[in-house]
Parts: sequence; structure tokens; C-alpha cells
Amino acid sequence: MILNRQQKENMVIDLLNQGISVQQIAKQAHVSFTDIKKIRMKATGEVSEKQEQNDQKKKPLSIPSQAFKLFLDGKSVVEVAIGLDIPTDQVLKIHSDYLILRNMGMASRVLTENRKNLAAYLKLFDFLDGNNVKAEDLNHAVDLAQNINNLKREKTQLEYDIDTLMESKKYYEMELDKVKNKYYKI
Repeated sequence: MILNRQQKENMVIDLLNQGISVQQIAKQAHVSFTDIKKIRMKATGEVSEKQEQNDQKKKPLSIPSQAFKLFLDGKSVVEVAIGLDIPTDQVLKIHSDYLILRNMGMASRVLTENRKNLAAYLKLFDFLDGNNVKAEDLNHAVDLAQNINNLKREKTQLEYDIDTLMESKKYYEMELDKVKNKYYKI
């Protein structure tokens, strides 16, 4: 007769309650000593059923999962590559995936696309950090940079308006001088 898991557990508990030895229970119920120990601990409340399910479900972590865990622990890309003995391109791909999962996908993309110019980006970040540039200042500067063509057109229009006003001023000054000369001559 083949017993399911629950039936085997009940049988082991009954045999334990009868005081039968672990060796005899193992023979009769066709279970290992480890299983008998787990069933005894579960029956006495030493371990919860949820812990038992977790123990059964645990399997070794994949390389990417191990790397994610190491990144979470603050390890550098180099430390992860060395620790897991994986090639550079693989650890960089895993690190990129890790950053995406941490909602840093844009940073990952920028780093990957600009790997050759990374020194310039790092210099920029050092400048921003060293000069206490705040995020709102940086956002304002980016908005201005994106709007530079409109600002150039506006500047050109203002320069034209100033020139026009200066010409008008000269004209009215000359007209005023004419009126003054005419008034004082009388």
C-alpha cells in the first residue's frame, strides 16, 4: 500500500507516540531519519509547517541571483565578478539588470552607452557634488538648455526692439530740439 505524505506523517506521529524507536519507524513507514526528525519537530511545535515548506522549496540560487544579492550587500562589480568567477560582460549585464530592477534603468543605460566617456561623466558629477548644485538648479539648467533656441530668438527680437527704440529716441530728441529752437527764437 502506497501512502501519501500526510498519511506517512500521521503514521510516524502514531509510532512516535507508541514509543517505537526511530530505526523501526524508518523501516515501517519507509521514511528517512531526517524526515522523522522533521515530523517530530513539527508535531511538538519546534518548527512550523511554513518553515518546513520553505526548507523543501529552497534550492541553490542562480548566478544572477547570487550577484543581485551581492550587489544588495554593497559589493562592487569587480568584487562580484571575482567572487562568482564570471566574465566581465556577464557581470556587467547582470549589474545592468540589477540597476533596472532597482529603478535605475536610465543610469544603467547611460553607463553602458557611454562606457568610453565615463571619465567625463564622473568629472561632471564631481563638479556638481563639489559645488553643491541642487537637483532643482540642475533641472532649471536643463530646461534652459532645451529652450536655448527660443531664448536666442527672444534675444534677437529684444536687440531689434532696443535698436528700434533707440532710433525712435533719436528721432524724438531731434524733434524736441526743433521745437525748442523754434520756441526760443520767437
